[in-house]
Amino acid sequence: MKKIANKMVQIIVKEELVDVSQITKLSYGIEAGLEIVVSLGCIFLVIVFTNQILFVSAFLIAFSLLRFFTGGLHLNKFRYCLMLSNGVLLVVTYNAKLFEHMLSIVNIIPILLIIYFFSPQSSPKRQLSNKERKVFSVRRNIVLIMFVAIICFSEHSIIVYAIQWALIINAISLILGELKNLFYMQNDFDKNN
Repeated sequence: MKKIANKMVQIIVKEELVDVSQITKLSYGIEAGLEIVVSLGCIFLVIVFTNQILFVSAFLIAFSLLRFFTGGLHLNKFRYCLMLSNGVLLVVTYNAKLFEHMLSIVNIIPILLIIYFFSPQSSPKRQLSNKERKVFSVRRNIVLIMFVAIICFSEHSIIVYAIQWALIINAISLILGELKNLFYMQNDFDKNN
């Protein structure tokens, strides 16, 4: 994406459509815009191929709400993130009804504990301040309470399954993110000693 964005910026600068001092911001904005368009296109394709618009929509809303306040695994390259995200989305969508004949709340108790104890999660590139950690913890708890209430008081439905999958994927992301952070901390420690 960076290469495409840079080529677009070169064309814009060549045509004198923008001030040269704004190249960095313009390049970043174009790159982010292209990534959003590609991501939305992939989500649209998953919806078309699986015919699961309600499940995919509910899953993405639930996962995004939770992920914003918990953190989790972040990959360094957009292409890896895109492949992993869409692979996970496909696997989750094809297994949407896995919980159909299981008691919902019992299944998610270990997942809720993982989310509670592993989040909010900082990354090596972006450390959370104590104030941010407290705010994110409170908001994470509100989202979790809302999800537990929906799961407990709703009958088995595709939305309940989507929330369960969002909780599971978030917990896995937190564990993988923690492992990645430990790996980076170990590498930093080894470099300094």
